[in-house]
Amino acid sequence: MSRGSTDRRAASPSHGHRSADDARYPQPVRGHADHVHREAPATPRRDSAAYARTHESRMEGQADWRRAHPTVPEQQMMGLLAGAGEHYRQDYQREHKITTPDGRFVTHVDFAWPEERLALEVYGGVHYGRYFDADGQRSADDARRVRAVESTGWEVLVVRDDELTQDRWSVTLDRVTAWLEDNRGRW
Repeated sequence: MSRGSTDRRAASPSHGHRSADDARYPQPVRGHADHVHREAPATPRRDSAAYARTHESRMEGQADWRRAHPTVPEQQMMGLLAGAGEHYRQDYQREHKITTPDGRFVTHVDFAWPEERLALEVYGGVHYGRYFDADGQRSADDARRVRAVESTGWEVLVVRDDELTQDRWSVTLDRVTAWLEDNRGRW
């Protein structure tokens, strides 16, 4: 190797090979039982209450992120709601946590009117697009999630992003406004 070479392996004393007595590298400890099969230690059963708290905490963190970073369809819905006279934080909340009557976490919804128990979900392409839902599993999961929210006594409206286009804006505005008016005062 020449003096001006940049090959670090060649410049090191061991030339890229470590010797058995090189103190920089940990050496395996060999004993008489190295050949004996060892079973992994038994794992304790998952504490379902602790798991649920961890899951809920993780979901709350994700909801915080989504509140700060609304998707384009969510931004469009916020504009549509403003056109309907609804104001964020004053009239509705974003990423509201839904729980069962006994306090168990269910999910977060995109838009919520908690006093009226109204939830509005905005579905972008990842909810229905062929690329993201080729086997229909996403649609089935979304339907289960909506049923879970409804089972807690909430009314749910789903609006797709293709309903928030300029040519469908007024129809969607009328639909959302009518839904809000029809369901207000139930509680």
